[in-house]
Amino acid sequence: KKGGGWVKVGVAGKALPGNQQLSGVILQFYNASECLKLQNNLEKAVRENRAVAKNCRQNRERDQKVLARDLHDDLGQSVSLLNLDLQLLQIRLNKQVSDEQKHSLEEDFERIKKNIADMSKSVQYYVQKLRPPVLDKYGFDDAIRWEVNRMNSANMKAVYHSGLNEDLPEPLKTHAFRICQEALNNVYRHSKATRMEVTTRLDDNGFELKIEDNGVGFKLNDTNTSFSYGLLNMKERARELGGRLKIVTQPGAGTSITLEVPEPKISAIE
Repeated sequence: KKGGGWVKVGVAGKALPGNQQLSGVILQFYNASECLKLQNNLEKAVRENRAVAKNCRQNRERDQKVLARDLHDDLGQSVSLLNLDLQLLQIRLNKQVSDEQKHSLEEDFERIKKNIADMSKSVQYYVQKLRPPVLDKYGFDDAIRWEVNRMNSANMKAVYHSGLNEDLPEPLKTHAFRICQEALNNVYRHSKATRMEVTTRLDDNGFELKIEDNGVGFKLNDTNTSFSYGLLNMKERARELGGRLKIVTQPGAGTSITLEVPEPKISAIE
C-alpha cells in the first residue's frame, strides 16, 4: 500500500492462443483480501456448525441411553408384572368357576396374553433402537455380532468377521457402532443384496470397520439419494474420531464402507 502496508493479492493466469506473431501469458492480479476474509468467515462457520452438531450428537446419545434404560427398567418390568398378575388371576379363577365358565374365559385370557406379548416386543424393539443394552453390558464386538445376526434371512446371508480381542473406548465404541448400524440399515433398505459381510480389525495400525455388500450400489456423488443424510452423518462421526470414512461403490457393483481410525487417535481417545 502507499502507506507501507501489505495487500494480499490473487493471481490468475491464462495462456495466449499460440501463433507465429504472438505468444505468452496474461496475468491478472487482484486484491484477495475480501476473498480471504469471506473464506475465513466460512471456515469459522463450518467449525462452529460442526461443534454444534457434535454437541447435539453427544446429547442425543446420552438422552437415548437414559431413555432406553428407563424403558427397559420401568415399562419392561411393568409389562412383566402385568403378565404375572394375569397368570395368577387365571389360576384363581380356574379354582372358583365351572368348566363351562373356564371355556368362555379362555379366549379372553389368550387375547390379553397376546396383547401383553406384543407390548413386550414393542418395548424391546424401541430399547434396541435407542441404545442396545448389549453394547454397554457386553461391549462393541457382541453388539455388532447381534446386529449382523439380525440381518440374516432367507434372502440375505450376513457374516461377521471379528478381529477384536478387547472392547473399544468411548466415544469410538458408540460412533463405530452407529456407523455400522446406519450402514446395515442402508443395506437392508436400499441395496437388494443377497450377501453382506462386516469385518473389524484392531492392531498397532489402529482400528478398522468394513461393511461390504453385493447389492445394486449407487452413484457416490448423488446427493439426492434418500440416504445421503445418513452418509453425511457417518462421515462426521468418523471425522470426530480423527479417522476417515471410505465409500467405494457404483451402480450394479455393490458397496464397501470402511471406517479407519489410526492408532495415535485411539490412544488420544483412551
